[in-house]
Amino acid sequence: MPSPRCPRCGRPVPPGRYCVACGQPLGGGERRGVTGGMLTGIFPRLPNEVVPEFILSLLIAASVLAILGLLRVSGPSVLLAFAVIPLMVLVYAFEIDLGKRNGRTAVAVIVAGGLMGGIAWVLVASGGNRGAPPGSLHGLALAWRAAADPLATQALMVLAPLAMYRWRWSSGVLDGYDLGALSAAAFTITVAAGGALAQLGGGLISPAPPGLHLLALLNVGFVTPIVNLVATGLLCAAVWLLADPAGEGITRLRAGAVGAALGSQLALGMLQAMSVSTAIAVAAGSLVAILLAASSRRILGALLAADASPLGSAQLAACHNCYRVAPQATFCGQCGSPVRLNPDVGAEPVGPT
Repeated sequence: MPSPRCPRCGRPVPPGRYCVACGQPLGGGERRGVTGGMLTGIFPRLPNEVVPEFILSLLIAASVLAILGLLRVSGPSVLLAFAVIPLMVLVYAFEIDLGKRNGRTAVAVIVAGGLMGGIAWVLVASGGNRGAPPGSLHGLALAWRAAADPLATQALMVLAPLAMYRWRWSSGVLDGYDLGALSAAAFTITVAAGGALAQLGGGLISPAPPGLHLLALLNVGFVTPIVNLVATGLLCAAVWLLADPAGEGITRLRAGAVGAALGSQLALGMLQAMSVSTAIAVAAGSLVAILLAASSRRILGALLAADASPLGSAQLAACHNCYRVAPQATFCGQCGSPVRLNPDVGAEPVGPT
């Protein structure tokens, strides 16, 4: 007897409550949204058991930055601020064994490409010939500065992953995201080192008031790195989408991922070009980073549905929502959650609910 077919995607599916390829309910009910908090919008494969450790690390880093900001420590605090999120990306890459999934040589080349892109940007930024100060720009000149810098940095961050695309070992959407985030982390920490060295020339104590210095550290420590990581990851995920380009909604999905990524970068570029107050820049930039991270899981979930893996895989995976163990697929057939968002979470199988 042939297997029933999903009414949405038309793929044959095993018995269950949801299509394991696209997440469509089988026999009534609502389609589940992509689950998980904002942290897993930044680190989509983060195993559930280490999420508390990542949250604790963020809280500790924020506390240290707050102390350094109130003490007005300059150069070292800037380097620490910029390094927090990229170092967490390295830990995340180790947790999910990114080198084994995609080839250690490819990962090394992507990290090296991010580092070289960061060095190139530091040399350009320190050249001293960047045009008029941001506060004096208006009209088309303001729009050009707001677009040129973020698009240039984004191009440098995405260059190495795209160059390695044809030699990828693993071709899933999340592999593209993770490799893009890794390149962005290498780029960001290199730019941080250059900025810290430049600030050391002015002494270890910042002339800015403690409150403004603290806001500036939070901006470079969380807002800029998060936008860099998620934006670059989404751009690479859109490229790694291997579904038929002529398929239903594929162009719209790719456009959504690219639009969210570039729109966030352009928003930060506009804030910098307008030379607004530090408080306004941090508040607006934080909103951009939060919206981007919060929407990342939904975008990745839609890309995963479009990039559904063939059914019948012999590899087992545990659903991070209901902890049911089943053959690897895109969505859990029992609860409809996107299994491939956390494919390495260990769990014991449970009975039907």
